[in-house]
Amino acid sequence: MIRLRPVLKITYAALFIGLNILLTRLVGLAQIGAFFSWARIAPGTSVTIFASIFLGPLYGALVGVAGDALGWLLLGQFTGTFNFFLSIYYAIMGCLPFFIFKGFTSLKKSYLKWGTLWVLVVLLGLFATLGIWLSKGVENILLKANFELNVTRIVLTIITFVFLCGSILVSILVGRKQKANKMQMMADATLGDCFGVSLSYELIAALLKPVAFIAFYSLILGNSLEAATGVDYLTIVVLTLIFACVNIPLNAFLLSLYFRYGNILVRGKTNE
Repeated sequence: MIRLRPVLKITYAALFIGLNILLTRLVGLAQIGAFFSWARIAPGTSVTIFASIFLGPLYGALVGVAGDALGWLLLGQFTGTFNFFLSIYYAIMGCLPFFIFKGFTSLKKSYLKWGTLWVLVVLLGLFATLGIWLSKGVENILLKANFELNVTRIVLTIITFVFLCGSILVSILVGRKQKANKMQMMADATLGDCFGVSLSYELIAALLKPVAFIAFYSLILGNSLEAATGVDYLTIVVLTLIFACVNIPLNAFLLSLYFRYGNILVRGKTNE
């Protein structure tokens, strides 16, 4: 976290909120289809993660909540009824990256860092693949969208492992050329650190986001999620993991760019 005056933090937070809306809502509008209500490609996540690390967990929560609420006010007619529980979810997910980042950058041994990443990648890929082939909810969504079932399953499985394994290999190759200096600007964070934060974020999101939908349907609409939509908790988890295979490398590379050019925004030292 960078030491900044409150006025500057608020200014940067406002900038991040606008960028969050732009990358999340407008990009999301181009993805209306079978998965849109539950999961989507979301480059705006990288903005929330960076805001949390750059400004601190409270400002990260602010960017997450404001991005969701203001984005709905601007484009809510395209994305359905406002879900208050999703805003709570975005507040939590706005806080967590700060602590996840500190955890990854505190790993002194490279084999611990990369070993952790590979374990998380294998787990994500395994659960996503099992869900693609075994989840009845995913099967129903694919059939409803008139997709060829087995062909789509094969394509999604290939995408899962190509994106994850390919991006982590690139992270390793690039990371060898980077030397993260924890005493200097956060712009020195390696691509591996960014990949680790993005990967951890998506895994936690896959578990928490469906809870927001379940709470909304149960407490606000007075009906169960499965009865109202035909989709259950596990189905949303699987769909989130499928999209995570694209979101993780996408947000990791965007984060690396934010860190690389972060010292253009501010001159200062990290707050240890």
